[in-house]
Amino acid sequence: MAEKVAEKAPKQLSVALAAFVQATAGAGGGVWSMAMLYPIDTLKTLIQAGKTKSPSAMGAFKEIVDDGGPMALYAGLAARSLETAAKNFAYFYWYEVLYKMAATPGEQMSTFKNLTIGYWAGVANMCITMPLEVIATRTQISNVSFTDACKELNAKGGLTAYYTGFKWNALLCLNPAIVNTVFDIIKGRALDRKPKGSQFLTPLEAFALGAFAKCIATVLTYPIVRWKTILQSGISKENEGREESFFTKYFRGLAPALSKTAIQAALMYMAKEKIAAITQMLIFSAVHLLRRSPNRRHKIKALGGKPLA
Repeated sequence: MAEKVAEKAPKQLSVALAAFVQATAGAGGGVWSMAMLYPIDTLKTLIQAGKTKSPSAMGAFKEIVDDGGPMALYAGLAARSLETAAKNFAYFYWYEVLYKMAATPGEQMSTFKNLTIGYWAGVANMCITMPLEVIATRTQISNVSFTDACKELNAKGGLTAYYTGFKWNALLCLNPAIVNTVFDIIKGRALDRKPKGSQFLTPLEAFALGAFAKCIATVLTYPIVRWKTILQSGISKENEGREESFFTKYFRGLAPALSKTAIQAALMYMAKEKIAAITQMLIFSAVHLLRRSPNRRHKIKALGGKPLA
């Protein structure tokens, strides 16, 4: 119902407001999908960081539960939720703004251009939210509080400690760029087959496409993810001298990471499409009500005559 109402609404609001819709949807969808799969995320992170004796998912799961009980799988959930909300909001806001600015009316965005936009949106987002990511990783691995993690980082190196692994994160901005490029390209083709004016995928379509796009991005960028996690966890020296095969060294924890990231991305994009439709519907409803009120017309002048999507 929300999608139908949103699709019939006039596309006459600002680019900034369109970005706000996508950012809100991305933040909400991201937190929801992250919380649904958080135990898998904890499992994946501990395996990547070498904090478990077993590199297998089932073996590591048994170790964690035996040592700290089931709740050990939810260590650092609050910090990770804050990080996810901030990261997704900032990323999708910048991505939408840059996409609208670079788009040429009547022409399809090239793959290279789309990747470039996604990458720089990721870099802008990373500079703002990376401290939260480092704190969240510490709380998840060491099972310490948000405050204790901050104290550890302050004692270790101050501001620079919050940007541990910055160059690896800069490379990893390719991950969301790849995901969104694949998603946008296939979404555009899917919408072309729908009735004219359709703006949103069905939940099932968004779920399948999100999983597919994330699988491609995860496999391509996983070695960088693995090394970045080791650096951020502060235990890289513990692994020195350990003999490992090429696959174990660069792809340790790939199986749980792939299953977790693919499903989480699928859930996130599924929720994002729904939340975007509902948010857009609410905004149009509010604007419609304001336009019907003679005493409030001046409040919406800034919104008139500008495209939303």
